Amino acid sequence: TAEGMTDAQRSRVEAALGGELFMSYGSREFMLIGMECRCHDGYHLSEDNLLVEIVDDDGLPLPDGSVGRILISDLHNRANPFIRYEIGDLGVRSADRHCPCGLPLRRLQRVDGRSQDIIKRPDGEKVTGMLIPHLMKEFNWVNAYQLVQDIDNEIEVRLVADTGITDEQMRSVEAGFRKFLGDELRIRCGRVDTLEKCHSGKTPQIITRGDN
Repeated sequence: TAEGMTDAQRSRVEAALGGELFMSYGSREFMLIGMECRCHDGYHLSEDNLLVEIVDDDGLPLPDGSVGRILISDLHNRANPFIRYEIGDLGVRSADRHCPCGLPLRRLQRVDGRSQDIIKRPDGEKVTGMLIPHLMKEFNWVNAYQLVQDIDNEIEVRLVADTGITDEQMRSVEAGFRKFLGDELRIRCGRVDTLEKCHSGKTPQIITRGDN
């Protein structure tokens, strides 16, 4: 609950439990927003109960297939209606309106994580933090990690490990991040004993400060 799953995690869960796993997307405000069908190709939206929009930074609708902020309006809540409520996630709506399962409900192709889980490159492009777990699974000596971006052109990668981290290991992590962040962003890796927590007590994957 409240966490996405990578393809590798899905495979491990299905292998361990011996069954098929179905992902759902929801919130406390709206309950079920979308659910996978047997095709496992995105989340069929609860369009009989909700209006789900994908918009840009100005609140204008984006074409299907584009990453944007998710806004939700409920259609049957007469006690406390939510109109174009920004849930705090980024997502992509599928451009394909026909699913082989036969359901007529449109699909949210994917959820790209919280809007604050974004890395900003010097050229202004925003990179979703959903890519990070795919990268970090290659480094089994890392127990936990956190990215801190104080300024646009620099990222600090904090690593928690049981033992000391060699220069070669540091360079391998940096090279991994370089693949999807490019060469313009400075990347600094370092070992820490603990990671920074937010006011709620959670440990965020990405911390952005300043103008980010």
